[in-house]
Amino acid sequence: MKVRYLNVREAALLALLSKKPAYGFELVEESPALIEGGMPKGGVYNLLYKLRGLGFVNAAERTATSSEKGGNDRLYYSITPEGRKSLDDFFSTVQNLRTRSGTESPETT
Repeated sequence: MKVRYLNVREAALLALLSKKPAYGFELVEESPALIEGGMPKGGVYNLLYKLRGLGFVNAAERTATSSEKGGNDRLYYSITPEGRKSLDDFFSTVQNLRTRSGTESPETT
């Protein structure tokens, strides 16, 4: 089986979805927490389409609650077990690289 490595933006979206299912524009709004400057709307939707095709996210249409913006039907995305494994592998790879290079994050210094 061929290994498929995530890039940073893909990992950021999966990390957001690992917390809770979300619709596309919600991910656009939350992306600055993980990616400096955030991610453009088109970029988020393109990545969601790609991650869905890889089996890393599922999508389901549902009506937004009254507390959510708009209240229209939206496509909500959620991480799959395959997506969670890929995200875990990404973080493990990053940790291994940091350990081997001797670098530490600002949080640990």
